[in-house]
Amino acid sequence: MKLTQNGVKRYWDFMKLHDSVTVVLYNSTRNVLILVKQFRPPVFVSGALPSGAALTIDHLTIDWNNVPLENGVTLELCGGIIDAKLSDEEIMKNEVYEECGYDVPLKNFERIITYAVATVVYNTTRNVLVLVKQFRPAVFVCGALPSSSSNSLKNLKSMDWSKVPLEMGITLEIPGGILDEDITPEEAIKQEILEECGYDVPLQGIMRLAEYRTSTGVTGDIQWMFYAECTDKMKVSEGGGKPENGEFVEVVEMSIPEVRKFVKQKVVPANCTILVAMMLFLKYKAPKE
Repeated sequence: MKLTQNGVKRYWDFMKLHDSVTVVLYNSTRNVLILVKQFRPPVFVSGALPSGAALTIDHLTIDWNNVPLENGVTLELCGGIIDAKLSDEEIMKNEVYEECGYDVPLKNFERIITYAVATVVYNTTRNVLVLVKQFRPAVFVCGALPSSSSNSLKNLKSMDWSKVPLEMGITLEIPGGILDEDITPEEAIKQEILEECGYDVPLQGIMRLAEYRTSTGVTGDIQWMFYAECTDKMKVSEGGGKPENGEFVEVVEMSIPEVRKFVKQKVVPANCTILVAMMLFLKYKAPKE
């Protein structure tokens, strides 16, 4: 996709895929969560390749016979893609039956939410989470297209993009970025905090929370999530990203009551990473009410 943002020409690669549904399935008879394990080819391949800027096409010559198949097995919530002209709830009901063997009535489904390196940044001086807003071309385009099995190139070409509000592509996120240099994930997220938010947080103040796979059905890439605390004294710039790279980031601060309200929304203008990050923060790090 070619676009001009704030006078800077940008090129953005993305894929329009099927939207999807997923469910937290709880067996109240035995008080257990019902999950699924399955083999994900993108995870299998990505897990065998090195992370970082050193990745080249030569790495694909790896002897795949020596890579354990277990590397591609993931534990997931039950779910699937929206590829039929049914309601989200009807598709989810079908997935639960096909994957887990439960025939759950439609009335039992409750819609909760419509939906690298990343970090939770908490300013202890003023008790606020430091977040970022930015324009995401992929969200802009996909948000303007219908969520159905009929998406096609024809829909893209026939769309009058001048009538699509740019706000549709703006998302709220925790600070983060891609690991495209030969540095540690901790060093990468330290740079991202400085560039996007303007805080110079020492490396020893950055704590790794988790390492997990994103987009297991398509890319299988790894994301590391961190937690960092900062103070107003660590503020050395206004942040905002790197305009020379086409980044235009708005720093947003959110109080703890605002965070609690945000995670309770039914429709969230964000990705699932920020929701998980906020919930972890509220449970383990936020001052108790």
